[in-house]
Amino acid sequence: MNLSQFSPELFLISPSGEMVEQARGSNEKKIAVIAKIEDDPDMDLLSKILKSVELDDTKDVLLLKSTPATRFSLIDLCRQTDSHTVLLFGIPPNQLGLQFRLKKYTPFDINGIKGIWADPLTEIRDSRELKTALWSSLKSLFPN
Repeated sequence: MNLSQFSPELFLISPSGEMVEQARGSNEKKIAVIAKIEDDPDMDLLSKILKSVELDDTKDVLLLKSTPATRFSLIDLCRQTDSHTVLLFGIPPNQLGLQFRLKKYTPFDINGIKGIWADPLTEIRDSRELKTALWSSLKSLFPN
């Protein structure tokens, strides 16, 4: 194999501690919410989504706003914050150090961390189909 043809994707991973410092919320229920939030309507929608499963966005969860340039280890972040559940909105799995495929709106379990990977909030906001898919997956992740 010619090594000059080998070009793996390399990127720097931010320390999880930096992400936690930028996060908000008390994380009382040990749920990390990582979202690409572009505007106030995105934040309003996220608050409504969390309320639909009886979660408060200031005390029950740890909210991390992400950008396309943000890269960190989801597993390390969950260990550091003691989070056992994650909700991901508009964040590709490889941006979180996950090197395998996740199916959107299908609950997953990785090393004891449960979660859902969903589209960006701006896309969910404008799509009845995506809202329905999200609600279905949230009901299975948070049964009442």
